[in-house]
Amino acid sequence: MVSIGIDLGTTYSCVAVIENDKPTAIQSDDGKYIIPSVVAFCDDEILVGNPALECNTELSNILYDSKRLIGWPILNDLPIADDRQLWPFNVDTRNNSAGYVLNKGKSNEKFVLPEEVSAKILKSLKDQAEARLGYHNIEL
Repeated sequence: MVSIGIDLGTTYSCVAVIENDKPTAIQSDDGKYIIPSVVAFCDDEILVGNPALECNTELSNILYDSKRLIGWPILNDLPIADDRQLWPFNVDTRNNSAGYVLNKGKSNEKFVLPEEVSAKILKSLKDQAEARLGYHNIEL
C-alpha cells in the first residue's frame, strides 16, 4: 500500500509520499517541491501553481486565497474584509456563498466557488503523485 499526503495551504501546497517509512515531497513538473495555491482561468485552459502565475490572462482571472473564502455566506463577515480591496480578482456572494467572479461584466461572466478552486489545486497535486508513483486513479 502506498500512502500520500497533501498539504493544501492557503499560500502554497505540497504533496508527499511515504518511502522507506519517511515522507518524501514530490516535485512538480517545474522541479519545485511546493506550488503556489493559485489557479488561472485562461482563455482555453485552467492552470495551477507556477504556470498559473505566468498565464497571459486578465489578472482578475488568476485566483488565490480560496481557503479564506470557503464557508463564508456573506463577504462583509469575512475576517479579512479590509484586505479585499487589495485582491486583483473580483469576489461576490451568490446563493449564500462567497466566491470569485471571472470576466466580470462580460458576456462570459462566470461565478466560481472557492471549493472549486481548491479542488483544481488538489487535482493537480494528485496528478503529480500519480505521475511520480506510476499509478493512476489514486483515491483521495
